[in-house]
Amino acid sequence: MTKYFSQDTPLAGLERMMMSVPGFQKRGGGMMVLCRFHYKKEDVDCTYCRSYMRHTCQESVCPYIPERLEAGTIGYQELAERCLRMAGHQKLWKRASSLSKGNTLPLALEPAHRHRLSEWPEAGTASICPQKLAAVYLLSSRIGLWRRVLPYISHGRIDFSSVSLRGIDPRDYPVYRAAKGLYCGKLLITSAELADEEQVSSEAFGDILNAMLIARYGKTIIAAEVKK
Repeated sequence: MTKYFSQDTPLAGLERMMMSVPGFQKRGGGMMVLCRFHYKKEDVDCTYCRSYMRHTCQESVCPYIPERLEAGTIGYQELAERCLRMAGHQKLWKRASSLSKGNTLPLALEPAHRHRLSEWPEAGTASICPQKLAAVYLLSSRIGLWRRVLPYISHGRIDFSSVSLRGIDPRDYPVYRAAKGLYCGKLLITSAELADEEQVSSEAFGDILNAMLIARYGKTIIAAEVKK
């Protein structure tokens, strides 16, 4: 038996009001508080970071990339240079520096590319693996590659051994190799190949560099674009 005598009758609302505590708002009448805080340059100064000691950062990868992107204190070119620092290939450095000057963060995806990326079951999830996201970003950048690979994506895994490369566009092959390497934890395409414009087109090189940034710095690089 309920505590209301007039339940399921026209007087039920009036009885609830009479039994409510005076001076309190009814349930569901709270206020919505919106966070309007935005990071500024002075908020993300490295000197305030606990990882910053002896005039240098002790972390291999900055843990505050999202905050620094919002504050506008870090850009595409700086992240690209950090990502390629271990390559040690002069021609690759020149190609990357010429490409990265006009790029901004977060990465802007074309509508068709964003739609294909959203077809991935894990797109937009909080615990997404950066290496997986980088691989899927690359594969979904080419509609021909995506059609080949999509049937073999199941339970968050990509079965590359079942993917047929017969008749693949030669321009897409370096992209496929790079995606497979990022997924497996190692880049299967060499620095010399990336630096060679005849083997890797400018468009493919740009996509591969973007994927390398995603694998290193996480989904923040394209977080504003990837939505399920």
